[in-house]
Amino acid sequence: MKKLLNIFLVISLFLLPCLGYAADEGKTSQVTAEGVAAVINNDKAFARDKAISDSLRKAIEQAVGTFVQAESVVENYQLISDKILSETKGYINNYQVLQEGEDQGIYRVKIQAVVKLGALENDLAAIGLLQRKMKMPRMMIILKETNMGVESDNVENALIKAFTEKGFNFVDQEQVKKVRERDSAKLAISGDAAAAASIGLELGAEVVIAGSAVSSNAGEITPGSGMLSCQADINAKIIKTDSASILGAESAHSAAPHITATSGGAEALRKAAVSISDKLIKKVADSWSQALASGKTITLVVSKVEFDTLEALQAILKEEVRGVGDVFERSFINDVAKIDVEYKGDGKELAKDLSKRKVEGMKIKVKGYTTNTLDLELVKEQ
Repeated sequence: MKKLLNIFLVISLFLLPCLGYAADEGKTSQVTAEGVAAVINNDKAFARDKAISDSLRKAIEQAVGTFVQAESVVENYQLISDKILSETKGYINNYQVLQEGEDQGIYRVKIQAVVKLGALENDLAAIGLLQRKMKMPRMMIILKETNMGVESDNVENALIKAFTEKGFNFVDQEQVKKVRERDSAKLAISGDAAAAASIGLELGAEVVIAGSAVSSNAGEITPGSGMLSCQADINAKIIKTDSASILGAESAHSAAPHITATSGGAEALRKAAVSISDKLIKKVADSWSQALASGKTITLVVSKVEFDTLEALQAILKEEVRGVGDVFERSFINDVAKIDVEYKGDGKELAKDLSKRKVEGMKIKVKGYTTNTLDLELVKEQ
């Protein structure tokens, strides 16, 4: 049986492009999909937003086709499954609502969507839609850059230009320059994700690009020519500020000949910046697209909770809150619990849903939230 399954999966992998499931760059598919969400406390606007998000995810799944479900594949064939799924990426280019309304406490939205297969980093319309669905995240760049030993901002300017041309938003970089000499900023530049996240949160950024860029003089290309070989290297990490998690790390190297080291170094840095910007944009866009299509992990920090109540809260999350997948209890110390929830939505959506619910007669108070974290407290009703 295993041998037959193995043969089936291998054949499927090679037939995938013929069946139209491969990520054929630029290929589009128009589909209709229906999303649903529970109406809680008569909040139809909130339910509508959740139903639209649900319909967008289903549109992507329908267009791309989930050929092999990862959880249904035995361990020996996981590599084949991952390869198939990794080559069938889709994203929403645009959509329109065809029909919507409430029916017995459930809000339903039917959409018609245009789904494109392949990479989205060059699709300006899709990036714009993606950013709106992700609540318009703001970017920040903090780099230590030297051109032939002298501080410069060639790479910073080139990266901001590349990102803004694709529609990305940035915090005020003048504020970034004011904190660049802090010890925490130096730690961020050296690769400390927590330090980068801390500065990003302070300045209102959801994503931080932190790293270093340096140019050097490798000497004359040929002895006596007077033409110098100027080299440049850039290393950067992408950090989510609310969780201090690293979305990716990239590097780039470039060279430029010039008769003066400073000018050649600036040109080499610029070329390296163009190269790394494409990689960074792809990493960010892919991360957001994945979160929109498949959901994300949201960390709940719940204070003033007893053990039995914690069990009841987890049962509500698993059984009653639409969009929740798995629930993982990470710790429970001094009446404070940390729970990771796989959720198709963002922190605000989950916070709003939970704020309308009760756990064993206790109200769930939302003390704060970010896109990926919730700070909750259980309080007795007055």
